Amino acid sequence: FSLGYSWTPRFSTVTSYTLGYTNYDDDIVSVFEDRFEHTIGNEFRFLVLPTTTAVAEYRFGAVNYIETDGRDSTSNYFLLGVDHSFSPRLNLSVRGGVELRSYDDNGAFGANGGDQTSPYGELTVNYAIAQNTSISWTNRYSIEQSDIPELISRQTYRTAVSIRHNFTSRITAGLNFAYQNDNYDGNNVTPGFNEDSFDISLSVRYAVTRNFALDAG
Repeated sequence: FSLGYSWTPRFSTVTSYTLGYTNYDDDIVSVFEDRFEHTIGNEFRFLVLPTTTAVAEYRFGAVNYIETDGRDSTSNYFLLGVDHSFSPRLNLSVRGGVELRSYDDNGAFGANGGDQTSPYGELTVNYAIAQNTSISWTNRYSIEQSDIPELISRQTYRTAVSIRHNFTSRITAGLNFAYQNDNYDGNNVTPGFNEDSFDISLSVRYAVTRNFALDAG
């Protein structure tokens, strides 16, 4: 959810709230992994040129586990970035900075005394190849929640390429290629390791009416 307001022709702000929820069917895994993730952010945007906007952003994140308190954490993000339109068909958005994360466990799950400092980055490029075809490339590097009970977090890089094409006014298809690298630092219980994930997906949408559509993927 986001709300934007233009204070002057050049200066505006965007306040946002993001909610994430993870729930596992397995009762044992649920004890360590079921959680809510909240992120509140505020962008300060200044129009430098008609095609370029400079951005300073602060975000606050909170992770609350449902059945265990020791894995809860809070994060402060300090980011700078730019949104730029090279042409009506090509635009870029980039954010970079630092994430300061603090855990409630006080170091029980790791060797950093319950605190982590990590680079944070986002990059998105959108390009309209033709009137009915567009491509998007997204990237993100950040601290993410661990998927295993013995480790509390991981360093994750995600990248994805998505292609969308409108065959007709009713039929739209999308093709997505995604790659994810997870780096677990390890602790005195579990050694560190790397994990790579690849994902390919295809989707098709048929608009029956203006308000009703069928999707397959």
